Amino acid sequence: MADKQLIEQEFLVKTMQPPDPLDHSPTAPGWNMLGELELIAEPNTDHTVSKWLAVILDPLDLHPDLLNKVVKSAQAASARVLQIGMVLKHLHLLVFAPSTRSSNGQTWGFFRIEKVATAKADESSRDHTIEFYLYLEG
Repeated sequence: MADKQLIEQEFLVKTMQPPDPLDHSPTAPGWNMLGELELIAEPNTDHTVSKWLAVILDPLDLHPDLLNKVVKSAQAASARVLQIGMVLKHLHLLVFAPSTRSSNGQTWGFFRIEKVATAKADESSRDHTIEFYLYLEG
C-alpha cells in the first residue's frame, strides 16, 4: 500500500471512481478491478505506467516475462494513443483479474481492450481507456 501511495504522490496520479462518460465495469462477470491509473494525456508516461503496473500486479506473483509483456503492451498502447493526435483529457489504464485466483500451477495470460468515450458537444476533448484482463490459462 505504501508503494501505491508513493506512486500517487510522485507522479500526481489519481485512483478514482469511474467518470460518467466511460463504463469501467468489466466485460464479463467474475472479474475484479485490481486498480485504475488516470494519466494526463501527455508524452513520457512509460516510467509511471511501469511502476504502477509493478505495484498493482505484485500480488499475482506473475512470471517476470509476463509482467514485462504487460508493461510493454501498456506502454505501446499509451504511446500510440498519444501519438495519433487525438485530443484527450485523460488516459485511463485499468487492470482486471478473475475473482477466484487459485492458480494450481497454471500460467497467466492477458488481453487488452481499448475504449474511447465520445466528446460531448460542450467538451473539446475525450477520455481513452485501456483495460487489461489477466486470466489463468488452461
